[in-house]
Amino acid sequence: MMQDTVRTGAYQAAILSNASDFEGKVVMDVGTGSGILAYFAVKAGARKVYAIEASNVADRAARLLAANGLSDRITVIKSKVEEVVLPEGEKVDLIISEPMGFMLIHERMLESYIIARQMFLKPGGRMFPTTGTIFAAPFTDASESAHQFHRDRCERCCAVSAARLPIRSVARVSAVNPPIPASDWRNRAVVGSWTAKFGCPISRGVPVIAALWQEQINKVAFWYNTDFYGLDISCLADAAASDHFAQPVVGYVEPSCLLSEGTATRVIDFEKDEPESLHSIDLPFEFAVSRTAICHGLAVWFDVSFDGSTVKHVLSTSPSSPGTHWYQCRLLLKDPIAVNAKQRVVGNLHMAANTRYSYNLTLTMKLGGSEAATTDGSAIESTVHVNLQDQMYHYLSTPAATT
Repeated sequence: MMQDTVRTGAYQAAILSNASDFEGKVVMDVGTGSGILAYFAVKAGARKVYAIEASNVADRAARLLAANGLSDRITVIKSKVEEVVLPEGEKVDLIISEPMGFMLIHERMLESYIIARQMFLKPGGRMFPTTGTIFAAPFTDASESAHQFHRDRCERCCAVSAARLPIRSVARVSAVNPPIPASDWRNRAVVGSWTAKFGCPISRGVPVIAALWQEQINKVAFWYNTDFYGLDISCLADAAASDHFAQPVVGYVEPSCLLSEGTATRVIDFEKDEPESLHSIDLPFEFAVSRTAICHGLAVWFDVSFDGSTVKHVLSTSPSSPGTHWYQCRLLLKDPIAVNAKQRVVGNLHMAANTRYSYNLTLTMKLGGSEAATTDGSAIESTVHVNLQDQMYHYLSTPAATT
């Protein structure tokens, strides 16, 4: 994390450009790690910093700070913040921390950050960062450049382009071509049959383009084996698919993969919210789809804001921002949904805290509007359950912005 220059530079800028908030003040650094944020606080003029660290890294931080002549102003306390007792019940003027996990909430460090506020912050004291915002947008598992490459080379793809085919309602598309069941992609023969029946694969999530989604499907293919040393193991295929799609995918997201201009947001106010409010979080959403594609799920990232008295700084992990060690997160639908431009996608992302320092997620996405239904009147909807702590890292792309 120290080598994440976007992250470390953002904290340095936020603290040093708001020196008036730190000058002569007593500061607490929650989860100090190496002590770099405590050091920034001292450079900004803090009179005293309590650097809290529960792990053995606390010993290294104390050694590092002593070697740099900072022991007189920074006191390293090896303890969980919930168990800390400051001398004479002292309170602090400002709390700094880097409590964010990927998707903001992973690791559940935010709760400790807020508990520190309840225990140690003076009335009117400040929190750096001040707020955190979760952003979400629907995505397709293919960039626009990949789509264009295939449109230029495939007559069928051209036939479904906006220039050649008027956009039909998704209700009508889905009545003929319902959400693509994951089981239909278990082998090449089925893919070929599905393509021949319903048309061009580019508008239906072709495996060549939908590489990430297809990668998960390929992992399931083994479980369709009906003769594994004489044993039929296909009865476990559905369970295997659920397990693989329960993995959030952490990696960079191409901005061109996003299917809406807008985002849904959920703000967490570190100066006001209570720890209990983070035990169950909902992020309802409604998006206007920007182009015809296959919606493979929800892309999620976060920003944190440092609301200083002099300058407000924002550290962003969005797809269009310089890359960080948090990347972005994709939640894949096992059964993706075909969408047309201007169609509405509605749903909810429910986040429930678990005992593994993370969250269990339930993502439900469905097509909105009176026409978004199959011929029998049922809603076109897809739901997936995700275990945030079981992430899969996908490093096959680079951030869109580098500076």
